[in-house]
Amino acid sequence: MPNRLLWGAPALMLLALPALAVDTLPGADQAIGQQFHITADSLPAPGATPSADNTPNAIPRGTHEPIVPDGFTVRLVAAGLPDPRRLIVRDDGAVLVVEQQPGSIVQLTGIDSNGTAHQGEVLLRGIPNPFGVATVPLGNLKGDLLLADQDEVYRVPLATGNTKIVQLIPDGLFGPPRGHITRSLAIDPGNGDFYVGVGSMANLEAGEPPMKATIQKFNPDGKNPTTFASGMRNVTAMAFQPGTNALYAVTMERDGMGDELVPDYFTKVEQGDNFGWPYQYTGGNVQPEFRDKAPKLAAAKVPDVLFEAHSAPLDLAFIPDSWPAQYRGDAVVALHGSWNAGQPRGYKVVIVHFKDGTPDGSYENFMTGFWVSGSSPAEVWGRPAALAFDRDGSLLVADDLGSTIWRVVPPKG
Repeated sequence: MPNRLLWGAPALMLLALPALAVDTLPGADQAIGQQFHITADSLPAPGATPSADNTPNAIPRGTHEPIVPDGFTVRLVAAGLPDPRRLIVRDDGAVLVVEQQPGSIVQLTGIDSNGTAHQGEVLLRGIPNPFGVATVPLGNLKGDLLLADQDEVYRVPLATGNTKIVQLIPDGLFGPPRGHITRSLAIDPGNGDFYVGVGSMANLEAGEPPMKATIQKFNPDGKNPTTFASGMRNVTAMAFQPGTNALYAVTMERDGMGDELVPDYFTKVEQGDNFGWPYQYTGGNVQPEFRDKAPKLAAAKVPDVLFEAHSAPLDLAFIPDSWPAQYRGDAVVALHGSWNAGQPRGYKVVIVHFKDGTPDGSYENFMTGFWVSGSSPAEVWGRPAALAFDRDGSLLVADDLGSTIWRVVPPKG
């Protein structure tokens, strides 16, 4: 077992407080049901607005709660969880929370009939910036957990009953742990291959190690690493679309080019795709700093769905068929919120719409209320960071600023 990963720790008490406030939203950007459809040909020129430093101001949650569409209900699952950045619901119903800054994985326990957790058991601790998690879907290791931290990918034997945590990839394969160190992870449900998003070290820089700004593909045992896709500045989440085996990802794009550049995105990713970083953005748009320095390149792939620049997507999940018909086949995305925009955006969960199995380019506000007021800076009590669907079809949403987890229950019928 790697020395820095340690099993177990005393249980952590969680406190779920009532949340009763009804808020007035700070603008149309936060209105429930507000739709967005950003296209590549609608983007401004670089520097059309100044590059802003507009970091949000964290305020106490108090009695604030998220806002969801009519017919849905929202309940507080847990509070007091430091930096919850990933959620996973296991086949047996266990809910695991990845706490990035403490470097631990917690299992929620004592969940009552309302879906509220009253305790949390620390399963692992001492992990350097844990982030990506996924359950092995098939084979004799089915049910074990894959975990990606800033340096490695491990198999944690939660189902097979062994005691040894297995390191799957060689030391140093991801390159120096600088800049973007959140390693997203997804497992192909058909063959067990796993995919890791390896972010860039810098906002905009040529000549980084070849693993950076890519999605890497591995055999189930961690062998045969290959670059599946490139030019992706910081892939923060991936998921396979149910029924198609298509891989989708969300990516945080570059900063420093103005309020509306460069759009973050949600997109299908296929073998050999290049999305341009650092030389191009949103298709064949040339990065000004590299206009006379870049190698000759084909136009980069245009992502399927463009988010407002600096929205900072952090997670995605596909909606189950138990939800109302209008949402089936769509995906949810957590937009963590901006710091590099004079006009704030994000701080919400959105629905990405699909038509005939493919994204139609639009998205719609689904869960807001984390941003309460103000714009310079935005006054926020929470920032959506992680998403997972529970076995009953309810959506779990982790907020890493307010240290909370929420349950969104869809209407019946």
